[in-house]
Amino acid sequence: MSDSLMDVIEVLDPRGVPVNDENELAQRPVSLQEVRLGVLSNGKPNSVRLLETIQHELEQRVHFTEVVSRNKRISSIPAPEPIMADLGQCDVVINAIGD
Repeated sequence: MSDSLMDVIEVLDPRGVPVNDENELAQRPVSLQEVRLGVLSNGKPNSVRLLETIQHELEQRVHFTEVVSRNKRISSIPAPEPIMADLGQCDVVINAIGD
């Protein structure tokens, strides 16, 4: 290879820079007893099965005042506002990918 060809090759770093200025982790409740549980499936093939199993296991140990289950159906887009509004009324939410 000639030296002139080497001068035009630019090596790029494909890693992005993580940015999370506005979000922080929610505080955990002291107990799951008597809370409203939200369950959000992202639409992947096994996510509903996984979440149903988790919900069933939790309900054997904990009494929830309400369970709100939603499926956003398409994993690559954010959940629609009505689903987010429903889950926003819950005390805790479990979200699963299910791949």
